[in-house]
Amino acid sequence: MKNNKLLLIISISLLTTIMIIGATFAYLQWATSNEQRSNVTFTTGSGFSCSADGGQNINQNEVELIPASCTDSQYAIKRMITVHVDNSEHKSLFLDLWLEIEQLSQGLSQSQNFSYALTTSSDSCLGSSVIASGNFNGKSAGGRVNLLNNASFILSSNQTYYLYIWLEYEGLDKTSQDQQFSLSLNGECSDMNPGFSNEPELVDGLIPVMLSPSGDTVTVAGASDDWYAYGEKKWANAVLVNENTYTRSYYMNNPGVEIPETDILAYYVWIPRYEYKVWAYSGDDSSGMPMQIPIRFVSVDTKNTATKIGEWQTHPAFTFGDNELSGIWVGKFETSHQNYGGTSASDLGCSATSCNVDNLRIIPNVRSLTNNKVSSAFYATRTMEKSNNAFGLVSSDVDSHMMKNSEWGAVAYLSHSKYGINDKIRINNAYNVFYRRQNRTYLTGCGAATPNENYEAACDIQYGTVSTGIYPQSTTGNVTGIFDMSGGASEYVMGTYNNDNSNGNTYSGFNSTPNSLPNSKYYDNYPNPPFDGNNSTNLGKCTFATCGGHALNETDEWYYDDYDFVSDNSWFKRGAGSNYASVFTFYVETGIARNDISFRSVLVKESNSGGPK
Repeated sequence: MKNNKLLLIISISLLTTIMIIGATFAYLQWATSNEQRSNVTFTTGSGFSCSADGGQNINQNEVELIPASCTDSQYAIKRMITVHVDNSEHKSLFLDLWLEIEQLSQGLSQSQNFSYALTTSSDSCLGSSVIASGNFNGKSAGGRVNLLNNASFILSSNQTYYLYIWLEYEGLDKTSQDQQFSLSLNGECSDMNPGFSNEPELVDGLIPVMLSPSGDTVTVAGASDDWYAYGEKKWANAVLVNENTYTRSYYMNNPGVEIPETDILAYYVWIPRYEYKVWAYSGDDSSGMPMQIPIRFVSVDTKNTATKIGEWQTHPAFTFGDNELSGIWVGKFETSHQNYGGTSASDLGCSATSCNVDNLRIIPNVRSLTNNKVSSAFYATRTMEKSNNAFGLVSSDVDSHMMKNSEWGAVAYLSHSKYGINDKIRINNAYNVFYRRQNRTYLTGCGAATPNENYEAACDIQYGTVSTGIYPQSTTGNVTGIFDMSGGASEYVMGTYNNDNSNGNTYSGFNSTPNSLPNSKYYDNYPNPPFDGNNSTNLGKCTFATCGGHALNETDEWYYDDYDFVSDNSWFKRGAGSNYASVFTFYVETGIARNDISFRSVLVKESNSGGPK
């Protein structure tokens, strides 16, 4: 389907300066720059256009923001926003509207009382007229607050909304004094249904599930259940189970049945096939800093290759061997092991001919499995599909393998789109950088209490305990996303620099028959163009063809995180570097077993996997 997107640069800059009156409450003045515009229309010439009029700029001294109700005209901001859609061809159009956070001081980013609401009511920010509401707690500069999500228009239309921003009565404290923030209104219009995604392809043994907001309750999903909706940041989840309580067949044929936690061996999340619009060659480009990545879901018949900025690139993770995939199943958490918990970890010692993995787990609130060579981690995930295993997978139906670097990139890009959290994923803080190694716990699913919290041994936001369903450490910001991709343990991925594309090095375990490198579909190799520099300079030699979609040069230095490129038979590790952690962090290691490096599992439908195993 032809896709047209319109970027609505509708800016209402809400720049605030806060002064203190007496010593009891904050007093805010609002001002806007003369360069800002609040009524902008973009038209593609394809039969439709969208615009939004946010009213006139807010003049200095127009309002004083102190703790009050949202409708107090003297002490709160209210702006009428008129959305206009010109749809002469009566297409199905979908409109998003959001607030971009240009600046937000710490006292406001940690406040539960600095609030917003978008409604259709001119006199109330409560009740059934509210479309979106919340506060700025946990938000930071570069993030977004969604106002309209996939609002549908078939006919030409004018819609009027009211935006309220205010400080609740409870905000009467020193933390909201002497603070600043700046917001701008922005939007996007598309004639492609953003809710479209390829239907999850279940493999034998994998059971579709619905999660309660906290994740503490897991029930079997049926054909008529709304168990995923990517336009609503609700990603599809499925589990592998043992047969302690019921058989796998019973679970599959009884939607609505609750699956006990003790029955779940592994959680997986579906990443549907998509393509992304190339926005920059490198994160160092002026246009390459953190931004919403333009993504559109596509069918398995669509494959585009970009050659320059502005073109669409089908993500390379959906090409596996000789076949094109409609999606991949990604482990929801870092891999763990039933027998290696607490403060211990052990090398599984897996090879191409020998590995016992029945006690592998992909579950929350346990210690990640670390201290495995790349080869051992790879063969462990491959063995999950072998006959007589504990997981119920059938080798003829599924291809189980260790996550490739390109597959990591596919999750990272989707997370930073309108379908994901579209912000820096909160770190799993149950991890410590080098100077505090003695306290590392590596508990899966954890999250830090605040956006900029240092690494700690404690688990501030524990999976399964948040009734509101807000998990900022997830790729979606909710329970349906993927965890442990920022912080936690570092994770080896199958990405290396190997000139002969055959044998690895001694440290990784891929050094001689039968432990030479596996089939090329199982790893990303970066030998071309020839890299002759060091771990830093080689990054600049990546091309779209070699590195596009891999979350390497395109997102280089996003969130100022660590980066180091592979060279001389080294291997990529993701999620955490020597000092910082982010889903866009990449670092290198020899492939040796280390007590701070784990790995992740991916499942692919075998009928679509292509190539030898």
